[in-house]
Amino acid sequence: QEDDDLDDETDDDFEDEFDDEDPDDDDSDDDNEIDDDFEDEFDDEDPDDDDSDDDDPDNELDDEDDDDPNDLDEFNDEDDKNVFLYGTITAIDKDEDVLYLEDIVVNTADLDDLDVRVLVVGMFVEVYGPVQEDEMMALTVEIFEPEMWSYFEGPASLIYPDDNALLLQIWQFDDEGFDDWREESSYEVANNVIVIDFYDGSDFEFGYDFLPQLRSSREALYFLEGSVRNDRVIWHTIEIIDD
Repeated sequence: QEDDDLDDETDDDFEDEFDDEDPDDDDSDDDNEIDDDFEDEFDDEDPDDDDSDDDDPDNELDDEDDDDPNDLDEFNDEDDKNVFLYGTITAIDKDEDVLYLEDIVVNTADLDDLDVRVLVVGMFVEVYGPVQEDEMMALTVEIFEPEMWSYFEGPASLIYPDDNALLLQIWQFDDEGFDDWREESSYEVANNVIVIDFYDGSDFEFGYDFLPQLRSSREALYFLEGSVRNDRVIWHTIEIIDD
């Protein structure tokens, strides 16, 4: 949207520069920052003329472009201002509903629970949301690195028949800098099965027998959700997340 605004503003600048009309005519936009810059630089008028609007809120956008996008102090004066932050997850505190991008605190309480569960330390992510005081309130999070990853959550018996753990979480990666396999288990009751996996057009990367056979050659990242009945997985949801 900002690119469109700048294009519109630049067109106005050329009109002002080559038009024979008085630059102080009412058609000129006193609140237009780029118009003011051209008038101040090329016009004989006093640069401190009242036509320049130092309080123009659009001026704040240019200032922000030159600042560190991950500096939360830049946004503390404007409540509920949504921003994008990028960084590597260095720690996750599930009990406190926060994760850390280096020294930046990101509150994950408003995220979907699954979005939080699939995150692990080392991922490079994009976080979007407002800044409140000294932390960011995440509304969305997108994983940029690793590019290829899989996630399983469900009864451990589906993977290890003799495992006494009830809930198993597995992350599988295909990227340098990550372990090929990470897993956590607990004794929470687990009947539902969740899988996020990349389908290469013929098979899933995760590759377990209980995954469904798709009649599709489309390569995409899939979300699958089902439940275990009589040692079989009944799939309720199969949908594409990204392709």
